[in-house]
Amino acid sequence: MEKTFFLSWLSTLEKRTFTREFSYQASNFHYVRTTITALLTLHQWCQSSSQSSLYAAAHQHHIEASTLFRNSQVEVNEANWMATLMFGIGVIIFQFATVLKKPDGTDDYLEMLHIMRSSFNLANEIGPFLETSPIMFLTGQYLRRLNSHLGESTWNAICCLDSLGYPNYTTDETEFACVQSITALKEWVIHVDGNPGNWRQFIEWPATVPEEYLPALSSRHPVALIVFVYWCSIMHRTPKRRFLVGWANRAADAAMRHLGQEWDSILEFPRASLASPRASKPPR
Repeated sequence: MEKTFFLSWLSTLEKRTFTREFSYQASNFHYVRTTITALLTLHQWCQSSSQSSLYAAAHQHHIEASTLFRNSQVEVNEANWMATLMFGIGVIIFQFATVLKKPDGTDDYLEMLHIMRSSFNLANEIGPFLETSPIMFLTGQYLRRLNSHLGESTWNAICCLDSLGYPNYTTDETEFACVQSITALKEWVIHVDGNPGNWRQFIEWPATVPEEYLPALSSRHPVALIVFVYWCSIMHRTPKRRFLVGWANRAADAAMRHLGQEWDSILEFPRASLASPRASKPPR
């Protein structure tokens, strides 16, 4: 569970504190216990060669946890915010983990974007409680040890998206949505300093793109695909952990399969970024 919720960077005393907290939350909130069971079962399936029964069991636990959460939550408050946080992170981890054994090139990136968008409202509700919690003291110390990953070359590459040409068939609505998604991407890259490191930062860009961007991406509009690939190239810098390994590459590769050679020059930066080693530090 330490590796699942990315606690390996903590000291022994801090790990012990969080382990006790996890046990407390699992004892008091059935949906937390069931979420952890779903993740552990899914991990067993990922490590196995062909036990489809584990996959089915993991999904059943996941569905049960979601049902329990919906039926038990009235609002996020001082008593349940930590349990809500664990559930929300667990849902995202579960979705990332389910793609680990899918064939390369599978077009499942749009489904993941929808899930990340839907998680943002929950993150906003948790935010005020998290900001005043001891967790922020620990992550603040970790933040100060991080170096900037943005760099001039990254920023210049992102800014090149402003100059993209749009195919003649592009509607005004689609072009406006793509322009807004580029603006959101630039703001997000600045906010995370080119190095997304925690679960909230992972979901911020999907949550802030306009609704009209999603059908453009679904219909494989080239500019929408390129913007998504650039986001993946920054997400590739997320700390290396089991449930995130390879996802950004897989999603970007699936999107780039629908882009012709005329877009090769604008794809040079994300391709180079995706080919570089991942980060080794855990997310905050």
